[in-house]
Amino acid sequence: MVLHSRIAYKKIKQKLGRKLPKIKISKAMILPEQSVAAEKRKGLTLKDLLQQTSHCNAKLRQELQSHKYVIIQKLRELISDDDKLVRDSLYQLFETVIFPASKKDNLMVSLLMPYISCAMAHSSIDVRLMASKFEKILENYKDNS
Repeated sequence: MVLHSRIAYKKIKQKLGRKLPKIKISKAMILPEQSVAAEKRKGLTLKDLLQQTSHCNAKLRQELQSHKYVIIQKLRELISDDDKLVRDSLYQLFETVIFPASKKDNLMVSLLMPYISCAMAHSSIDVRLMASKFEKILENYKDNS
């Protein structure tokens, strides 16, 4: 009986310097959002991203759609900016470029509403007026989609 238990738990001895074989059971899941190429593109400037809109490669233009929310998340912080010129430029950008380009996107409202609400509670009256303008174009955007 003792003899049988030693055989069942016999350890295979490896020679010095010999590497163990790799395990072939595990499989890798490759997600395009987590690839190295996606990591390299995080450092692109707004100018670089806008240049991709007119690129001849269709795949590159499709990848630009994944950066759309990154652009909006950076721009939405400027809704309550103290500089009137920045707010006016931002309003024109949203009204003429961003909202018409994303008519079927319902996530836009949930991305912008917290910042519009915060701007409506701002101490400066100019910021509050601009927040009401943003709310109006957001209402028009919701009605048209």
